Amino acid sequence: MQFQLKHLLIAFIGIALLLAVATIFLSPLFRFSEELNAAQRRIKRDLDHAAILESSNFLLLTGSSQFIDNAELPDAIAQTQPKSVYVNNGVVHIEYGGGFGHYGLIVDPNNKHRANPVTQAEGVYRQEQLIQNVYYYETE
Repeated sequence: MQFQLKHLLIAFIGIALLLAVATIFLSPLFRFSEELNAAQRRIKRDLDHAAILESSNFLLLTGSSQFIDNAELPDAIAQTQPKSVYVNNGVVHIEYGGGFGHYGLIVDPNNKHRANPVTQAEGVYRQEQLIQNVYYYETE
């Protein structure tokens, strides 16, 4: 009887240690996920999308496809602290996440984009229309 109890106790301690180690190693992933979700909610809910749309029209005046240097961004966009901004075919792409979480805004004054799943060269992503001609996107 003591022999079985001893093995049961060792198994319980082993499982508890494995759970503790897993929690320690996985907690940064849970924290990253929550930070990512908070950043995405901020972009969808807190930014002044109308001001971003208006400022994007200024970026489209050049008519060329290019990455825009952060120092050259209009204030309404620069204040949102994007990772990158580029203009391509009359559409402004404002990216806030990178690496494991690509997300941002697509500003399309000509409304070529639609709020539905689309396959792009970068992969499949979801779009959600925030206001007329401004879409939130995230990659999968």
